[in-house]
Amino acid sequence: MKVLHERVAGIDVHKDMVKVAIRSPGEKPWTRKTEIVEFRTFYGVLQHMAAELRRRGVTHVVMEASGVYTEPVCYALAEQDFEQIAVINPAHARALKDPAGLFGQAVRVKSSRARWLDLVRSRGWPVQWASIRSPR
Repeated sequence: MKVLHERVAGIDVHKDMVKVAIRSPGEKPWTRKTEIVEFRTFYGVLQHMAAELRRRGVTHVVMEASGVYTEPVCYALAEQDFEQIAVINPAHARALKDPAGLFGQAVRVKSSRARWLDLVRSRGWPVQWASIRSPR
């Protein structure tokens, strides 16, 4: 399946911790690598997370809407220059069917939510996006 975005990040937001799956080109041609990184939810740490994503060349970020916990993450990301920051409805992400049949339900359950969101964003699968604009 064609990759639409070379470097993307999927973020799974929790009360005390944020998991980030960063997907980028692998060392060999036609391969991809995924790295999972955890951050605390203090605003200074979230700003560092956003700067780290930009340093790694991430252009598109996606996360599930998880109430008030999502807002500080969105604001920290909005301070950086990403092409798109998308917040999606968790029900839509869970109900998403794999159009190519490459990944089954069992694979989604075993892998982290951040990794699944990362895959959704990099492949450009149809999900209802609610893009976040800068708070300024």
